[in-house]
Amino acid sequence: MDVLLFAKYNCYDSTIKNLAIEVQTMRDSIFRAQTADKVAKYKTLYETEKTNAENQELLATTHTKNILIKGIIVLAALLLLLLWFAYNRYRIKKESEFEKQNSVHKILRYKAALEAEEKERARIARELHDSLGQTLSTTKMMLSVVAPIDENSNEVLNESMKVLDQAVQEVRTISHNLMPSSLAELGIGAALKELARNINATGKTKISLEVSEAVVLNKDKEVITYRIVQELVHNAVKHTHCTQIAIKLQSAADGYLLQVQDNGNGFDVATIHNAKGIGWQNIFLRVDLLGGTIDVNSAADSGTIVRIIFS
Repeated sequence: MDVLLFAKYNCYDSTIKNLAIEVQTMRDSIFRAQTADKVAKYKTLYETEKTNAENQELLATTHTKNILIKGIIVLAALLLLLLWFAYNRYRIKKESEFEKQNSVHKILRYKAALEAEEKERARIARELHDSLGQTLSTTKMMLSVVAPIDENSNEVLNESMKVLDQAVQEVRTISHNLMPSSLAELGIGAALKELARNINATGKTKISLEVSEAVVLNKDKEVITYRIVQELVHNAVKHTHCTQIAIKLQSAADGYLLQVQDNGNGFDVATIHNAKGIGWQNIFLRVDLLGGTIDVNSAADSGTIVRIIFS
């Protein structure tokens, strides 16, 4: 190649010179072809690397977008969950406040009804004692001065006096049950003793009573407590066929304990709230008025124990 190149520029022989030119041209052609192949190869490599880089960038961008979208979805879900919890808490709070208000209004309504009932009881008791009782007593006095004409009339007069005595006693009993004077004058202890004495006088049921001197109640609670005991004793005597009832009223750690226990037939406690009568309903409502709790334990042929804790 060096000789041919030298011949191209220094030789005057046209044949050799043309040959040198052809060789030069061939060499340049080969060089250009190799250069073109390398350029194409590097271009292809560049395009490939560029495409790969773009793909990687696209993948990275897509991955970032996916992470961002997932993060937004998670945050939205958390926000919705927090909003749901907040709303649920608000709803529960409002429902609780509504129930408390209803409970307070219910207690106030029932308290007003009980106060009206007690006033009506007192009025009827006074009417029975002062009006009907006095009328019967006057009638008895008038009959006592009547002189019988014969033995038959004397027998009729004696029977009439007995009927009047029974009527007077019935009036006194009804008046006492409506509003015992001992409750207003002497307090819950004396009223319960009088209730026990009257039940014991029947000879069918024996009541034992234990009232602690530490028990000090205001007049409203004394009336409510007496009515609860009265209703429980009435239920025990009427429905359980008991022969013994034990009543306790004493101080406790949380206030006061009222316990009424009998040895009657007992009953299914689950049926209390479905009872048709209003006796147990009145007891539960009165316990609510006392701000207390009630626990009833009973079983067939095992008697009944009612425990009431109030302050």
